[in-house]
Amino acid sequence: EPRTGPMGYARQVDKERQPFPTRDGHISIAPYIDGNWIKLFEACGHGDILQDPRLADPVLRFKNGSLLNERLRAITPERTTAEWLELCAGISVAAMRVNDLEELIDDPHLKAVDFLRLKQHPTEGGYYEVRPPVSFSVRPDPDIGPAPLLGEHSDALRRELGLE
Repeated sequence: EPRTGPMGYARQVDKERQPFPTRDGHISIAPYIDGNWIKLFEACGHGDILQDPRLADPVLRFKNGSLLNERLRAITPERTTAEWLELCAGISVAAMRVNDLEELIDDPHLKAVDFLRLKQHPTEGGYYEVRPPVSFSVRPDPDIGPAPLLGEHSDALRRELGLE
């Protein structure tokens, strides 16, 4: 305070800086430093994008980060996710496949760390529980338990609040 601009970190809330569509899915590409933007556009055959006067030097590229992401979004559908991952790995630009919800169940890493656990709700059937992303020595693997039914804990809550 006093505020010098809108709330939120502009790069994080930029609508253009979201997962990019590919020919067969989505990808997150994070060419954080200026040199990575140059390598990325040149490696994918679109170095001409940097000829735009608004993107002509490092300061302008930083100021116009949303435009860089907009330009990247326009070209990512040209390749598959695997092709983008290979290209980015070859030039040391951070990139990661973006899974849809259905793909998460079979994600090799999530399986390896037992992140999604198939559970049975006593009345509603099967569901996936998301394992807590951190563990503590006192309670390394807590049993979260199923969601309660509507009104299931109402009496206990009223007693705890002194309403009975």
